Amino acid sequence: MRNNKTHERLVQLIIEHHTESPGTSLGVKMLSVRAGISRQAFHRYYGDLKDYASGAKPLADLLSGTGTLLAYELINQNQVTIQNLQDQLKLVESKHEKKMQEALKNHITTLMIGDITAHAANDVRANLERQSLYANEMKVQNNQLELELSRAKLALENERLGINGSKDGAATGSGPKFKVDLDLTAAIKAYASSGEIDDFYDEKDRALEIAYKSIKALAADSGCSIIIFAERYVSRFSIFFDSFKPSDSSKHIIVRLPIFDKKMLSTFISKLPPTKKVSVHIPYMLSDKETSGQRKFFFSNIPSQELGQADNADLISIAHGYEEVRHFKVRQGD
Repeated sequence: MRNNKTHERLVQLIIEHHTESPGTSLGVKMLSVRAGISRQAFHRYYGDLKDYASGAKPLADLLSGTGTLLAYELINQNQVTIQNLQDQLKLVESKHEKKMQEALKNHITTLMIGDITAHAANDVRANLERQSLYANEMKVQNNQLELELSRAKLALENERLGINGSKDGAATGSGPKFKVDLDLTAAIKAYASSGEIDDFYDEKDRALEIAYKSIKALAADSGCSIIIFAERYVSRFSIFFDSFKPSDSSKHIIVRLPIFDKKMLSTFISKLPPTKKVSVHIPYMLSDKETSGQRKFFFSNIPSQELGQADNADLISIAHGYEEVRHFKVRQGD
């Protein structure tokens, strides 16, 4: 249950952090420790504060209702920061002007022998103007190269995450489908190294953020559909993706999400661009014995705490805003 005093404490901790260390992110793990609550409790009841802690949302929205003194401290800190930046900018501009004057003087002195005529001075100015134009052209080219590099990095990242498209209508249905497979390798290694479940969840949060960015990039057009494979660690996502048949000709983004809290899942989906359809597919096994066998064979490296979360996952229904919620039976070996 959400506690107002705990919420106020979390808001105060976020504002204090950004007052003392503006521009730095406050992680969920550290914030939860300072507030004296578990990570799970934070995600379940106070997940709306995550973007404020990281600095993704403006703190102005949190200042209403907080102590006046704390608000003034934040404003004063920002004013000091702005003033320091302005002073640094003036100093840089002054040094730049001096260097420009020295460069111009040295250039003229080097080129001129004897009397400096007005015609020669004009030649020097014209030469400097040409250099300035050339520098601007180089900046434009550099910006274009940076854009192309960013696109190339995104393509490589998508390939690393297992995002791929299938255009074979006969094999996959009427529309193309794209895979976003959450990479938990770093989370599993972190837990194996420290034995701390929080380390697993920290890396899992990072993997979810990468998956979110990938889905957002793929879902740029509102005509696509998002199919969520609700990971329960009872069947392989690759089998589900290969067997899934798109229902129409629109783009289908099929994503594996090990999110077990219905509120967290809704928050994750709500941040994505508008889409044609969002459906949730939940795998199910008839017996605990079969589930245990599947996990022992395919998911032996997943921490028991994570498996417990999957077993106690919240029930998801169409009433939560999805166009389709489908439970499907998993066969042994899938």
